[in-house]
Amino acid sequence: VALKDVATGVAASSGNRALGIAGLLCAQAMTSFANVAYERQLREPGCDLWVRNVQLTAMITFWLAISSAVRSAAILGSGGVPPSPAALLAAFRAPWVWLVVALKAASAVLIALTISAGGNVLYAISKPWPVVFATLTTCVVLGNVPSLGFLGGIALSVSGIGLYYAARA
Repeated sequence: VALKDVATGVAASSGNRALGIAGLLCAQAMTSFANVAYERQLREPGCDLWVRNVQLTAMITFWLAISSAVRSAAILGSGGVPPSPAALLAAFRAPWVWLVVALKAASAVLIALTISAGGNVLYAISKPWPVVFATLTTCVVLGNVPSLGFLGGIALSVSGIGLYYAARA
């Protein structure tokens, strides 16, 4: 699906398609590596999932602060004026922002529960469902029909869950 987006989206019309596909493959490989490394850390004796998540959140926050500082320096270097803290905080008052925050918090809790109840395999199988739910909800709200490829992906995901539970029985 992501490859189709690269082939038909912005990269197909005005960007470098080869560079976009290479970036996509690199991002997928890094994501896979990060998932394997995270799973390995979780399998260590005495490892606490909540402590690992707090450590991960702290590192993400650190890198976001660094990238924000670099972006502000670049804006100032080009003669621009970065947005004020009041303007940035005002953007976070929108109800949609808090909806996303609530959904992400619920997702974090559900991920921990899924891993503890069914292991990493069940987590990997159930990972696409938030995207499926959001896409189907958007299709219903906007009156669109999802693509045949998307519906095929849903069917594969459902069959994967069925195979997982059939093998455990």
